Amino acid sequence: MDVSNLELAERVANLEKRMAYHELTPPDQPDRHHGSVAERVSAAIGQAFEVYDRIAGRKR
Repeated sequence: MDVSNLELAERVANLEKRMAYHELTPPDQPDRHHGSVAERVSAAIGQAFEVYDRIAGRKR
């Protein structure tokens, strides 16, 4: 799957926004729409690895 540089840049920007949100969200208050902070951070890290793999040309 080819991913354009613009798409990668948008995904990285979205991940950065999500990580900033996670840092500001109290850990004892889960977001009722997206699970606990730990779950959201774990998902964001997984997406970051997917982006890295696409940049490196690897498939998971």
